Amino acid sequence: DPSVPENKIRPFDDVNDSVNFDLIVVMDRFDHAEVLKEVAAYDNIFPGGYYALKVRRLAGFKACNESHCIVQQQQPGGFVGGASDGSSAAAAYAKGEDGLDISDPLYTCYSCDLSQEEEEDAFEMLYAEISEACEGLVHFISQLQEVADLKGTQLAHEIATNLKTNDIAL
Repeated sequence: DPSVPENKIRPFDDVNDSVNFDLIVVMDRFDHAEVLKEVAAYDNIFPGGYYALKVRRLAGFKACNESHCIVQQQQPGGFVGGASDGSSAAAAYAKGEDGLDISDPLYTCYSCDLSQEEEEDAFEMLYAEISEACEGLVHFISQLQEVADLKGTQLAHEIATNLKTNDIAL
């Protein structure tokens, strides 16, 4: 049953969440921009916190189901796992074509007249997309846990270090 108890749902708290959590996962570029706007000030106040780098889009972690998606070493021209052409990624982001958004089917089609069956199909597809992305996120964190175990460091340290050099799910 994918229901969530009411006491587990709460709004994003930029003051506490950006400090207390190592990774902040959002659903789409609009949430991403909104959360970045809220946490960017903390990077100016506390320059070593890398708060904005903690904000990632869930769908970007789907790639971790198919490949090793953590950055481990610097290579000439960039880091392993990083994008080689940031300008094209930025253009795709601006157009919403980067494939990293998970959209609410009813919100994006609020003027559509969907039948009950079409709504159910849309939510089943949404559930499958979210499940795949969550599996990728678990793989990402598992990969980082393996690195932390090998190095004798904490997972939180490996997440922070990796997010500084990894453009996954941005």
